[in-house]
Amino acid sequence: MRLFKATYRDRNGNKHESQKWYVDFSDHQQIRQRIPAFADRKNSKLFGEKIEKLVVCKMNTEPPDRDLSEWLEQLPQRLRSKLAKIGLLDKRRVAAGKTLSGHLEDFRKSLGVGNTQVHVKTACSRVRRVFDACGFLYWSDISASEVKQAISKFRKTVQTVNIKKGRKVKESKDLGEISTKSKNYYLQAFQQFCRWMVQDHRASESPVEHLDRLREPETEHRRALNFEEVCSLLEATEKAPTRFGMAGHDRAVLYLLAVETGLRVRELQSLTISSFDFKHCTVTVQAEYCKNRSRAVQLLKDNRALQLKEFFTNKTPKAKAFDMPSSYRTASMLKADLAGAKIPYEDEAGRKADFHCLRHSLATALDQTGASLKERMAIMRHSDRGNLTLGTYSHVQVYDLKRAIENLPDYPWPGTIQSQQARATGTYDTGVVPGVFAKCLAKSHGENQNLPERTGEVTADSDIETPVFNGPGRIRTYDQWIMSPLLCR
Repeated sequence: MRLFKATYRDRNGNKHESQKWYVDFSDHQQIRQRIPAFADRKNSKLFGEKIEKLVVCKMNTEPPDRDLSEWLEQLPQRLRSKLAKIGLLDKRRVAAGKTLSGHLEDFRKSLGVGNTQVHVKTACSRVRRVFDACGFLYWSDISASEVKQAISKFRKTVQTVNIKKGRKVKESKDLGEISTKSKNYYLQAFQQFCRWMVQDHRASESPVEHLDRLREPETEHRRALNFEEVCSLLEATEKAPTRFGMAGHDRAVLYLLAVETGLRVRELQSLTISSFDFKHCTVTVQAEYCKNRSRAVQLLKDNRALQLKEFFTNKTPKAKAFDMPSSYRTASMLKADLAGAKIPYEDEAGRKADFHCLRHSLATALDQTGASLKERMAIMRHSDRGNLTLGTYSHVQVYDLKRAIENLPDYPWPGTIQSQQARATGTYDTGVVPGVFAKCLAKSHGENQNLPERTGEVTADSDIETPVFNGPGRIRTYDQWIMSPLLCR
């Protein structure tokens, strides 16, 4: 390697010396190359030494080590392009000098495989917002501290269009700081982008991988609806007018399906008529719409499958099962129906009854029926990676899940006379699943007491509060009920 400054003559014939130093070296093909380095001799010499190491790696077909990789990532784009033109750098190494906008577009394409367009758009928009807030242009600009500070200051804004002097004017309304959960979503999306850069060999390591997510307040923001509240909601919704493009009967059936299957909003929106197997009493959600990206097959009650089959009679197999509004308007739709049923949207503890509370209601009902933890986890599609014994050595069969599903409270089908008569006679006033109360008592007083199956009316002692079965050997009242975080996330 030789380090020198080039000389040249101007238009007047005067001799001058170049400001930058030049590095003269032999590449991996023994061809003499000359590359302009820096104005500083020390940095230019270091540049030449790194190039010699890079030539040795290329001749030995070995990847650059960690120090050399980090040095290459910090090089200016012009020098990286020169080395790529000579053949000392592959295309992926050159991509380190690519703008973050270009990387984000490639990330968008790779994320589109196996994910919905809504998920891809949301993730990329979050990453883009972090870029804009921090002013990042290249990969070397990313700083973990700047990312954390920028996300902590994010605020929620709403764009409104007002007419002033006959012209439409867009205005931005500040709704305050976003929630801790939303901030964690931004950090998660940005970490996913940086992790993809490393996996695609565009970077050596992620600069934000060590950042911990913000700790959310340990308060329960969502509650579950009890049996009486679900019945009142279905009855009031059945009689309610059309809201958000859905008739009252359609909304009632939607709520009933949600509270008996635990399907999330996006999963319900993805359902078509072909998603239902009325013969085997199942409903299937494709993997790209599920939270864990795994295909979900949920069991239905036998009588519910027949009722749903009749409900979907006039629809084609490819038609949408429910003409639901957007995810944000779905919450407003349920809030309006709750108000129509005179059910408080928020209780005294500040817990709200949004659409996801229907999934909480299923978890609570499964616990009341005496379903085992393994059965509840399978129906709710939850995982317990920390418990090897429960997760690996405990098995549950399909008929066990079917039994748990059939033991769920017998919610009335919207619009049926039988369900209204049952509620009028007080059959469902206890909130306890018929046929389970005797088994609960047997388990609570000991396994040696063999109580007969319920064949007639059950008369509860007037001094005892309405019991709720909460796992083997325990009965608790509604006032003592505290929902498990595992089953209600």
